[in-house]
Amino acid sequence: MTDLAGSLSERSALDVVQNLHARRATGVLEIDSGGQRRRLHFVDGELHLPGAHPLARRLAQEVDALRSGLASNGETAIEEGRRRLLQLVERMARVIADWRAGEFRFDELPAPAEGGLVGPLPTRRLVMLGAAFDLEEEALLARLGGPGARLVAGLDSAGDSDLLGLSPEERYLLERLSGPLTVDEVLASARGERGEILRRLVELAAVSLVTLVGLGPTPGAAVDRRLAEDRTMIDRLAERIGRSLAERPLDLDETEHRRRVGELLARFGGLDHYELLGLRADAPEARVQEAFEEVGRLVHPSHAPRLGLARRESALRLLFERATGAYRTLSDPEARRRYNAAQLIDIAPALGGEARLVEQREMARSSYERGLAFSLRGDIHSAIQLLEQAVTLDRRAEYLRALARNLARNPAWRQRALEALRGALELDPHNAEVRYEIGLLHEELGDAGRARASYAAALRSDPAHAAAAGRMEKLRQAERGAGDRGKVGSLFDRIFRRS
Repeated sequence: MTDLAGSLSERSALDVVQNLHARRATGVLEIDSGGQRRRLHFVDGELHLPGAHPLARRLAQEVDALRSGLASNGETAIEEGRRRLLQLVERMARVIADWRAGEFRFDELPAPAEGGLVGPLPTRRLVMLGAAFDLEEEALLARLGGPGARLVAGLDSAGDSDLLGLSPEERYLLERLSGPLTVDEVLASARGERGEILRRLVELAAVSLVTLVGLGPTPGAAVDRRLAEDRTMIDRLAERIGRSLAERPLDLDETEHRRRVGELLARFGGLDHYELLGLRADAPEARVQEAFEEVGRLVHPSHAPRLGLARRESALRLLFERATGAYRTLSDPEARRRYNAAQLIDIAPALGGEARLVEQREMARSSYERGLAFSLRGDIHSAIQLLEQAVTLDRRAEYLRALARNLARNPAWRQRALEALRGALELDPHNAEVRYEIGLLHEELGDAGRARASYAAALRSDPAHAAAAGRMEKLRQAERGAGDRGKVGSLFDRIFRRS
């Protein structure tokens, strides 16, 4: 059936692509522009190309090459593959952006048989690039709603399914926006040129990785029916819970109320839907309803005066809206299934005995391998989260070592890295490499004595360990006041790259 149609003079082709990607639509978009008819195929919101198309063959080659690089952890191959694929995506985005006149029509159709299409193209990156093409600073600022518009990071549901992923600069902005900030506040605190920061914010907003506080229209996109429905739903739920509070006030004193809301605000950016509502992943639908009622009553915007937030009601509104979004997702079986899949949440029935152990080990290995892939991309926070999950499921020395290496890349987390390596040593007490890495961390932490003892222990386990012998010699030179002082700088980074 025809799901979407109109004129390109009223709605750009890139805006239509953005809408179909956000809706996870499946079907064919026909563009009649400049006397030519073009067809774009979508499967679950991702752009594909017909297998016979010349560009499809090149796309298939680039995607296969990048996946091979990821599988082999070949850092150089990965970066080169990303660069070529990004060039291809940017080229396609510019071609679509040039379709400025004519008509468009989207027909919702089932995906063709296997082999009929090549893809998916990194559609999220295509939408991001298209959102900021050739825009000056003023236009970028206007798309974000102006300098006083309040932004917050959204949920990255794509995770590592997006081959191009997010850059370190984009990850940094999302971390800064774990709580609401105005555009001016982001510009004042973020690293980089003003124009580049604005461009990245617009690109992230185009795919809802950054959103306006409140459920106004997505920057740069038309207000569609879904957003109107969302606002209506939130208003209706807020009104109902407001009546509930009037009839049965919250049974919490002000101090405890402030503490609980404060904890939610402080952890807000890192909470998934289940954590926000205080639910187990296997909670039944009836419990989802109860949990939403509890959280909704706790964070209802009417509490602003009581909590000392009379001029900052937007913080409570944001919590209430996010709780509503979590409730809507988890109370819809299909939406919940997609969310669980995107978040790698496993709610399969509990297994017993050996079968459960095997399942846990497989899940741990998957988390470990994905953590390494994220680390190679430079997304250390996601890597640490996945590696911690692997350690929880199956405590292995190799998982703890990988976790330690990532933790050590942040000076503030080196003590945690040391604890992880000590755990690895408990599991594998004769591993010379673990003792060597412990020595490196002691050096990083300024404890030359313990570093020397760790290198000596590494050499006892493996007398041929050249790196440990080299560090021992440097420490001896430092003690004699000769040569350099044994600064280790980015030793862990070099080890990580070598591994």
